[in-house]
Amino acid sequence: MAAGRLLVEVPAPLNEQGSLEAGAAIFMSSDARALAIAGYDESSDKGSVPDISRSATTMFHTFHRVAARRDVLQVRAYKSASVRAIAGVRTGSGSISPQNPESSLWVKGALPPGLHLAGLRESLDALHIQWSAPPFPNVQRDATVSGFAELVLNSEDLRRVIFKPLLATHPAKRKDQLERIAGYLQDWILRSKEEIAGPGSDLYVRPKLEELLLFDTEVLTPLIGIARAEAPKGGQPRLDTEALRTVQAAASLFGYSVTIYHHIPTGQDYFIISEQSGKAARRYWGTYVLRIGRSNNYMVQVPRPLFEINSFEYGVNLFERLSARALLIGGAHPAANRDGSANLVSGSIKESLFSLVSQGVLRESPEPIMVIQSRAFGLDPNHVTPNAGALISFSNGAMTLPAVPEAGLKLMELLDQDRLSPRFVDGGRDVVGYEVGSTPQSLYMNETLGKEFAILWLSPTARATYRQQTENQRLDAQFRSLGIPTNERDFHGFLSSAGRNSSRPLPAELRGRLISYLNSQDVVVLHAIKGAWPGYRFSRTIDINTKQAFLLITAPDGRISAIANLNPRRPLQTLAIPPDGMSGDIAASFIDARTALLEFGDHR
Repeated sequence: MAAGRLLVEVPAPLNEQGSLEAGAAIFMSSDARALAIAGYDESSDKGSVPDISRSATTMFHTFHRVAARRDVLQVRAYKSASVRAIAGVRTGSGSISPQNPESSLWVKGALPPGLHLAGLRESLDALHIQWSAPPFPNVQRDATVSGFAELVLNSEDLRRVIFKPLLATHPAKRKDQLERIAGYLQDWILRSKEEIAGPGSDLYVRPKLEELLLFDTEVLTPLIGIARAEAPKGGQPRLDTEALRTVQAAASLFGYSVTIYHHIPTGQDYFIISEQSGKAARRYWGTYVLRIGRSNNYMVQVPRPLFEINSFEYGVNLFERLSARALLIGGAHPAANRDGSANLVSGSIKESLFSLVSQGVLRESPEPIMVIQSRAFGLDPNHVTPNAGALISFSNGAMTLPAVPEAGLKLMELLDQDRLSPRFVDGGRDVVGYEVGSTPQSLYMNETLGKEFAILWLSPTARATYRQQTENQRLDAQFRSLGIPTNERDFHGFLSSAGRNSSRPLPAELRGRLISYLNSQDVVVLHAIKGAWPGYRFSRTIDINTKQAFLLITAPDGRISAIANLNPRRPLQTLAIPPDGMSGDIAASFIDARTALLEFGDHR
């Protein structure tokens, strides 16, 4: 019992989903005197009306007679029968559930004195007040002369009532950044490796089915809907801040938060769904990114971000270059739990938030969409290592380019641009085990139409070029010892503009020594270059978006002569640009392909 007068009753908690939680929330926020919760299961009754509402011989009704005092609020939730009875709405053909009408408050005689109507209205989208009885019997209503009200909530208002106490304490966060989402995420994983559950730690918490259902209903599905909202022509969609507050409150129940990431130069927004840092009890369920507004029909998944080295870096790079709809990042080492439950790609692990998000994005995407997993293969002394920069396997079994699904052609094009020499998983002995097979995330394809699944396996040499240069301590030491300055900037933007102000080509001898340095990374060679051409200036730039490092060589006249990638895919690969030929597309090609040397001027 509490100090107020209002009695809050929940007559059908087992059959009207959410009514128990909503009733408890109203009880806690209204200074009510008592809360009564029925324990009857309507499914055991053959009638259309629960026995608890028509029988005067239940404990629930006995408590009502003692505690009511003409100040009662019953909390209900719409379901098929009540929607038909109250609003005359029938379930449509093929519909799982009827469309809910607006929430309604049915009042007998007078409003319950302890009901704060203004506060209740603030919690709801809309409230229709009826000064009459709803079209179903209720023995508690019959036993109360006045001051009895029945609140029937639709699904949206149920969420608002339940999560209202959390809304003020868990607002959605916003980050406005100059670096693209790929650069931000690479920085995040570099400085927060403890955010991934380590091997043998037993830190990964295997989710219960009920937890996944709640996360899907209250967090994932609403967020996908907000992210896919119709945008004004040429702009980003207007975010439903009220719905977002409710989602944030629901996410906080799992120790998660939703961050709006805004990329200032392009205006592109993203949702980042991640565990709240600094929490003592964590689940290590992973981090998820949804692109807000326009996107292409791809989803990129990185199930083993640290265990399979640099698969994460390539995955986030792919997410941006494809303008993919979603990015999924695993939150635990596959051997984090000794029982194997943290291995997200094991065929025996069907229930994980990683798989749930994968299914949710596919389910809420009516158009065709391709899922791409970024994985890694390594050197195995017991098996022949595939002779390829990358292996690619498709769920449709494609082994030739003509058989590749239409959505997969863009992926093949990017792999060719990256000069990864992709090879199909074609049944050869050296590629056995790299098929899509029974990967849990691929099994949902059987329940969809027009959806495709692919796994991209990167070789050790291919992955090495995606190592973040912000953690290359050897090169840091080299450049510090030689007094060569280092800066960080948006390199694509810099190159697109500054690259037009280029100089004549490098002297042949300087060019030869520079290529020698790119092959050897020998500090003695770099020191000799710097000493032999004192009129040239040398500086290092780290791209904030891709975390690549570049050596800029500026001629005595102050114009750029050449730019070298300090971790190129192929050290002898060069790209020559005429003095007036620089463009944004050429700059992007040089950066994405990780070409060794960009030269200006005529080299014939």
